[in-house]
Amino acid sequence: MNITTQSLSILGLDTNCLLIKNRKQLTSDVAKELRASIHASLNSNYPVIYLDVKDVYEMDLAGVNEIINAHYMLQQADQRFVLLYRKNSVVEGWVETSALDRFVETAVVA
Repeated sequence: MNITTQSLSILGLDTNCLLIKNRKQLTSDVAKELRASIHASLNSNYPVIYLDVKDVYEMDLAGVNEIINAHYMLQQADQRFVLLYRKNSVVEGWVETSALDRFVETAVVA
């Protein structure tokens, strides 16, 4: 299982957020698992859903599509979606190539 979820508290926010962590890869092999996690979060009381892909070392176009799908589904449910990734990573390459950061909220760590 590549996907884990946990509640996350952030200083300055009154409510907890949901952290969905993807470890290793964001490819077609894990697309169903990620989509199921996003779908389950639609019924939650979390106002913000973070997708943590800091440790992802392999990503393909299916991963990009899942990020877009997650953003769209959560937007329809009035929940914020934030993609959290590492600078100089394979994910950053895809963000730059696909211009994901123009319509998906992102957070970058060094």
